Amino acid sequence: LLTLLKQARAFGLGVVLSTQNPVDLDYKALSNTGTWMIGRLQTERDKGRLLDGLTAASGDVDVAALTETISGLPKRTFVLHETRAKAPQIFNTRWVMSYLAGPLSRAQIEVVAADQDVPDVASSAPLIGGTSPAPADADPVDAQPPAPQLADDESDVMPEVADGTRVVYVDPAATWAGEVGAVPGGRLLVPSLVARVDLLFDDEKAGLRQTMEFESVLVPLDEFPDPEQATVVDYDDRDLRDKAPEGAVYKLVDARIDTKTFFSKYGTALRDHLWRNLSVDLLANDELDLYGRPGETADQFAARCRDVANDRADMEAAELRQKYDDKLDRAELALAKAEDRLRELEEAADDKKRNELLSGAGNLLSVFLGGKRKARSLANKMGGLGRRRSQSSAADRRVDSAENRVSEAVEKIRDLEDELAEELRGITTEWEAKAAAVTVKEIGLEKADVVVDEVALAWIPVDR
Repeated sequence: LLTLLKQARAFGLGVVLSTQNPVDLDYKALSNTGTWMIGRLQTERDKGRLLDGLTAASGDVDVAALTETISGLPKRTFVLHETRAKAPQIFNTRWVMSYLAGPLSRAQIEVVAADQDVPDVASSAPLIGGTSPAPADADPVDAQPPAPQLADDESDVMPEVADGTRVVYVDPAATWAGEVGAVPGGRLLVPSLVARVDLLFDDEKAGLRQTMEFESVLVPLDEFPDPEQATVVDYDDRDLRDKAPEGAVYKLVDARIDTKTFFSKYGTALRDHLWRNLSVDLLANDELDLYGRPGETADQFAARCRDVANDRADMEAAELRQKYDDKLDRAELALAKAEDRLRELEEAADDKKRNELLSGAGNLLSVFLGGKRKARSLANKMGGLGRRRSQSSAADRRVDSAENRVSEAVEKIRDLEDELAEELRGITTEWEAKAAAVTVKEIGLEKADVVVDEVALAWIPVDR
């Protein structure tokens, strides 16, 4: 199609493109189109797409004026826009009988003959030539079945619908059609309201900005439609047809579908209902000031919380390590001094013990037994030996004291290590608990974040 639109003119070939869904076309690729006939458009998206195409085809289009003109078109009225014309023109069409549509199908014959009086064959006048009519119970081969009788709340013509309201027909093959009672091949059409709403969930603290599209179908309709009774579905434009099925019969209801107020009030009620009741769940950890991300699972969020908690625990442990490094340095210095003092005292004590052994061992006995000294001299000799032994004992006591100071220094280091380990365990336990403090928060809607994009009348096929 795009190839024809771009190149057919070079071969003298004209192309006529007709669509009821402008949003499905890429108007920027249709810049070669010279004549546009624009009818009443139902949605803002259709209008926007069409205006994009017109701007691409002719850059001097007054978008604001054309938008206002299109929005106010009555039924069977069109805007004619030609690239060579100075301004768009408005023209009307009328209903005409098409002699090209035929032959009529059986279902079409039933619709046409539904309001016609069929004479009784048995009581009719004789045919020309005196031939009697066929008996009433005869079954001619070409006879059509009688049209079905319409109930008081049924019509073979669609009831009047408010101007500007989009009218569509639910495709019974849609995946969600069964949820609203649609029946394939159903000839009775019941009215419903299909709605599309744009939602924005945002939370500045959580860094959340999530858009959603809400779609629903409300059936059956009454005078005061309640959006709480609507069925949430996921529809797109392909699920909604623009033409009624053949032989369709319309269900008549008390709902004022012929007034714009009926549709606008439902749109307002739907917006208020969603604003008050709709929310999204968001994983949160207030201890860590963390929030879930779109598409993130609970396990993934928990893992992210653990990673952040571990990082913060490491930072706190680093501060603690600096504090204990100073204490440990002082304790190790005290231990080194105590060990040095112990070695000095041990060496001094060893020297005294050697001197005592060398100078005193056996002297007294040898002198006494030799008989060469007097008792007084022997007593003095014995006193000197006692002093040396006393000095040796004092040195031993100083060594013992130094050993005690070394032990105390070692014990001080061990106490610091135990104290550090206890504080590290406390830090780990604290941050593990913070990582596990995951909750679920409800993020609601603000009124301005609920925008009703469309409320349309949809006919649903059901069994009669």
